[in-house]
Formats: sequence, structure tokens, C-alpha cells
Amino acid sequence: MEAAGIEPDSFSYNVVIATCARAKDAHRAEHWLERMIQKGIMVDALSCCIVAGACAQAGDTHRSEYWLTWMENHNLQATERTYSIIVRAIAKLGDLNRLQRFFERMEAAQIQVTGDMYNVLISGCARKGDIQRAEHWLKHMSNAGVVGDVATYSAVIHACAKSCDMKRAEFWLQVMEEAGVSANVVTYNSLINSCARCGDRSRAESWLKLMEEKGVVPNILTYNTVMNACIKAGDLPKA
Repeated sequence: MEAAGIEPDSFSYNVVIATCARAKDAHRAEHWLERMIQKGIMVDALSCCIVAGACAQAGDTHRSEYWLTWMENHNLQATERTYSIIVRAIAKLGDLNRLQRFFERMEAAQIQVTGDMYNVLISGCARKGDIQRAEHWLKHMSNAGVVGDVATYSAVIHACAKSCDMKRAEFWLQVMEEAGVSANVVTYNSLINSCARCGDRSRAESWLKLMEEKGVVPNILTYNTVMNACIKAGDLPKA
């Protein structure tokens, strides 16, 4: 195009940038965006969102945040999807502090944080067994007017289970039910896992019985976890 003396416009660059992003070539996508800027071609939010998302999906979250900052400085608004992609990318790194800072950044910029984004953060807390932080963000989510779902509560219960805090896990199940959210097999597995970690066979069996009464079908993980509870309790015949 340029060889023919025709100057590419914003649309032309966006097509090239999007093609690079689809090919998972974040470096080249950035190259074309930077070239676009250098040539004084009008950059829109779409251009930057594509590049920020491509960087995040390539695992380069620092570059994705760089482009968000560039957008903010040029009065361009990133899409909800772009923020969601970056949230998931940071979560994969397992850096809760950084993920929390990113949430605070979104809120400072008055970005609407979705339930799925909160779930990613709360699940990250759960994987670390950080009950306090998981509970904090669930409460924060509720205060922000975002309704938690089964994944939200199950993640908090999982955090309690990892810390062998059965009473806290059961407390959140009660809160969950009072909120009108039905527990699923993942929820009950977390509760049973909490019992297994403490070697409380009878409580693990009680939760298995209750979930069946509620019409929730146990899976292989459920039975394996109950067996583990029996073994830890020294009840091999029961296992």
C-alpha cells in the first residue's frame, strides 16, 4: 500500500494489528501500534485494546498495563473484555498483591468490575488458602452491588477448607444458602475436603449424605475425599 503511494489509515492499521493479535504475535502487534503513533495516525481505543489484550494473553502483563496507562493518558477507555483478559493473565501469575492492586486501579478509574472478575480474584485467594482476603473481596463485591454466584461462594469455602477451618466453611455455606444460591458438587467437595484435612470422618459422611438428599450428584472426587477422611481418621474398614 505504502509502496503504491497510498498512506494507510486507522482502519488499515487496525486490520494489521488485529491480524497479529490473532496470530498470537503481541510483539508485532505492538510494533504496528507504535508505528501508527509515530506517523501521527489517529489511534482509537480499539487499537490499544487489541494490543493490551494480546500482550496479556502472551503473559506480558506489564506491557498490557503500559498500554492501559497510555490509553488513560490519551482519554481512551478500555473495554470490559480487555480488563477481564488482563485480570485473568495476572491471576495466572499467582501474584495476589499485584492482582489486588489492579482491582484497586480499576475502581479508581471507575471501571465496572464484573462478577467474573471478582471470582477470578477470590479463586486466587482460595488457591493460596487466604481466607481473610477471600472474605474481604466477597464482602467488597457485595458492597459494590455485584451479586455473588455459586463459583464465588464455593471459592471462599475452598479457602476455608485449605486452612482446615470447617466452622468458617460451614458458615459461608449458610450465608450462600441465605443469599438464595444453591450449592453444587464443587461446593460440597470443598466442605468434605475440609473434613478430610481434619480427619473428621463422620462430618465428611454427613456432608455426603446431605448433598445426596439435596439432589447433588457426587463425583469421583467426592468419594475419594470421603475415603481420605476415613484414612486420616484411622478408619480403614470404613474407607
